[in-house]
Amino acid sequence: MDKQLKKVTIDESLEDTKLYILVRRDGADYDETRAVVVRASSPRQARKLASGVHGGEGPSIWMSTKTSSCDVLKPDGKSGIIIVDYKAG
Repeated sequence: MDKQLKKVTIDESLEDTKLYILVRRDGADYDETRAVVVRASSPRQARKLASGVHGGEGPSIWMSTKTSSCDVLKPDGKSGIIIVDYKAG
């Protein structure tokens, strides 16, 4: 499956960044993105990055707090899987 990703331009200065996980609140259908992990300097920037790699759901899902969550992934904690996003077709 070839999927072309849209390039999102972000200021690449040496600012502090965090890992954010964005997850849709409504689930997803086929050919739609359900979750995204990004490195960004703010939740707003994380949402902008996520909106640039949307699937059939469109970019607005990732920009709204009503339709997706955006949480910082803490650098410490127990060993474990960060994300598995599997939907059989």
